Amino acid sequence: MPVTPSQRNESAGNGRAESARFAGAGAARLPGLLLLGVESAVYVKSRNHIPVATRRAAWKRAKGCCEECGKNLIERSIVNVPAKKISYFVHLWNGHNCWSCHSPGRILAVMEYHNCGRSYLDPGDADDRKLGEAIRKRFPFFRPDYSYTMEESYYANHCESCGAMQGDHFLTLWLCDRGRGDAPDLVEPIPEVVEWEPACSYATRRFLSFQIHHRNGDPSDAALDNLEILCPPCHQGKHAKVSV
Repeated sequence: MPVTPSQRNESAGNGRAESARFAGAGAARLPGLLLLGVESAVYVKSRNHIPVATRRAAWKRAKGCCEECGKNLIERSIVNVPAKKISYFVHLWNGHNCWSCHSPGRILAVMEYHNCGRSYLDPGDADDRKLGEAIRKRFPFFRPDYSYTMEESYYANHCESCGAMQGDHFLTLWLCDRGRGDAPDLVEPIPEVVEWEPACSYATRRFLSFQIHHRNGDPSDAALDNLEILCPPCHQGKHAKVSV
């Protein structure tokens, strides 16, 4: 027998009513369960709904340990860094024109072993003076002079023709404009001067995996007394006991 539109609507209404009753009964028996396929479903938020302040308070109470077995959830270690030898090199470029007499000449830069520049060697500092004088013996145009711009003395390049001081700032601009900063014409070590970075150590820490357990089994209850910081095995064991 064909089904009339009124009978179809009545059947659909009865189905929705049954679904609603099923959802209500299921929600009563299984609190916090998400029921799919029904219009009246119970939705529970994820653990992201736990306020940050509450999470921090729970972690502070646990003191970085599992509150069930006492396992340390923070892995600490000490990294020892041995002393490092610092060697110095001179990077030399040809073809720089003096700002005063316009004669072409050489300029140099002092570099460390990891290609970091050492600028403004202070002749008043014993270590800087030792390095500066070692370079000056090989390249006499590198010597101390007073800079009115910097208002201090430092080891600087000088014109080999007229002796005019060549400021580091303008030499840097010259190298950048010509793209020659990383392409010196000569690299020469300065073996007379060797320094050492002292050995040191520092502490590191790594947070191990942990989980937040709800004591009463209700994930929507974010009260501090209901939360427990657990390592994954203990958390799994808690839920295994509940299921049994």
